[in-house]
Amino acid sequence: MTSQVRRALRGIAYGTSVAAVTVAALVTLPEVGPLIGFSAVVAVAAALLPTLWLADRIRLVPPASLVACGVSLAVTFLYPGPAVNATANWWLLETVALLVLIVPAVRRPSPRTSLTLGTLLIITVTLLPLRLILRVDPHATFGQASRLCLAWALLSAASVGGGCYLRSLDSRSRAAVVAERRTQRVDLARDLHDFAAHDVTGVVVLAQAAQVLAREDPRRAIELLPRIEAAGAQALAAMDRTVQVFAETARVERGEVVGQPGGAEVTPRLPRDLGELPSLVSRFAG
Repeated sequence: MTSQVRRALRGIAYGTSVAAVTVAALVTLPEVGPLIGFSAVVAVAAALLPTLWLADRIRLVPPASLVACGVSLAVTFLYPGPAVNATANWWLLETVALLVLIVPAVRRPSPRTSLTLGTLLIITVTLLPLRLILRVDPHATFGQASRLCLAWALLSAASVGGGCYLRSLDSRSRAAVVAERRTQRVDLARDLHDFAAHDVTGVVVLAQAAQVLAREDPRRAIELLPRIEAAGAQALAAMDRTVQVFAETARVERGEVVGQPGGAEVTPRLPRDLGELPSLVSRFAG
């Protein structure tokens, strides 16, 4: 399944989910009022945005979080009441949505942005109980309000912990990728030495031998020139293979995986042909 198809399916799932929540909010509008329904729909849309639709669009997480927090805080302090059973249901849905939103808000952005968004979301979730306990009849006591807000603060802290844990796993994964790429570069450097440097050494040795023979037997020195040409061509061929492998490695690092049957990723290597050993020995036997 291509990435375009997966993105389209995620978009359909996202649109369907948000539409279903919006329809439910419109159905219960006479009972709960527009503020409660609108706030819940915004929170659900923001929470599903980085999970169902645009999982690879990190830059959309901060604005979505800011909008959800702003709307939720405004409704918390502007909601006139009364708090009925349907209001409590939407309040719980909004709480769950904000807790879900905390995870990508802490996991994906830069450290400073994650700290800001995490703090803002914790405050928003912690103050959510005030929307109900300040509007019920009879009003809740200060102790009851404090305990409920503390419980919601602990829930948001747990979500922050989950986001931080996933962030640490991402950091370890990136470190492992960097280490693997470094290993590949070392292997390529070793291959370059094994092939190109060896052939260049052969050219140098043959040229030195030709200089010595030129003083004693110029004819034999001239006979070495084709060997020097062949060794130079071999060195150029080895350099060309090395450049090709470097290009394949660069494509792998850009995400263009060099595949094999089954879709597994392979590490490009220079070809080694042991059948060249007899000709190599015969060339240098003289």
